[in-house]
Amino acid sequence: MKYFISKSFKFIFYPLLVLLITCIVFNQIIDRWEMYDNYSFMHSLDSKISKLPINNDSINIIIAGDSRGERQLIPHIFKLNTGYNSINIAVTAGDIISTIPALQTYSDLNIYVISASSWQINDGAIDPGYLSLKCFRELTLFEKFQIYHENLNELVRIEMRFIKQSILFLFRNYKDDYEKYHYDDTIIKNFGFLGIEDTLEIDSIKLNSLLGSHAWYKAINPNGARWRIFTEELNKFNERNSLIVIFQPPVSPIWKGKTENTFIGSFEKNYSKKLDSLCDQYENIVFYDFYTNDIDSLENNVFYDYQHLNRNGAAIFSRSLSSIISKEIEARTYNTRLSH
Repeated sequence: MKYFISKSFKFIFYPLLVLLITCIVFNQIIDRWEMYDNYSFMHSLDSKISKLPINNDSINIIIAGDSRGERQLIPHIFKLNTGYNSINIAVTAGDIISTIPALQTYSDLNIYVISASSWQINDGAIDPGYLSLKCFRELTLFEKFQIYHENLNELVRIEMRFIKQSILFLFRNYKDDYEKYHYDDTIIKNFGFLGIEDTLEIDSIKLNSLLGSHAWYKAINPNGARWRIFTEELNKFNERNSLIVIFQPPVSPIWKGKTENTFIGSFEKNYSKKLDSLCDQYENIVFYDFYTNDIDSLENNVFYDYQHLNRNGAAIFSRSLSSIISKEIEARTYNTRLSH
């Protein structure tokens, strides 16, 4: 027994202790370096920004956020409806925490339209890809263990990724890496929009299974560390003169019907209320809730999965949202305000 305990300490406890001390020291150093404050830690996002240049001396509409911005908002429709040049820099798993520092490259003249899905504030949504390195950096050591206490292997994996990328950032020209990040020419020609042609195929058995296993809704905790970070990052927009439109995206009627009286539906509705209350604190930030407020023409056949619109649905949604934003700009006398 003593031999077993001795071996356990040698091969398990001591390596974990060394790792813990290394992480604590490294994170203390990183927290003191302001150069990381405006680094998104997300190559896909920074690459899009580098490949979709704009004129910062004029007004542009910058579509940003997660996959439901990336695949659901079409820049040329926004330009037709508003008259402003538009690009889409939204990326898969592009959370608010990663997006806001990346936007520092743009001027205050611009209008920002940001898709913010509910998983971004759920401390339980930690499947690979659902907690960004930027968000991980903002977590305290206690919060990291609190979030990953049931999955320490994932904690070690993401900590190693964070340390590696932080070190590489110091010694490499990341502009070269941004240029190498692959984007299909069609996406760039469409100013960053990724259109999906597929149509939703409803399978009741798979749908019921998904309700209990969806990565967005695991161990729902919307009032923890990620909500703290979300609100702190959003507050940085208050320092800008920009108009910021944040929206809760729509879902397919079949998904909404199935989740209406479940923990998922309750979480989504509460999320919309939280965002509405948060954005209401700022004069330059407005919130639109397309989860609660349905667009009638967005039927099941214009989705490619239960929560993402296909190309046809994206065209409908883009026309609707760009028209709303056009009225928002007009109501705020945006052109006059920016000319002074």
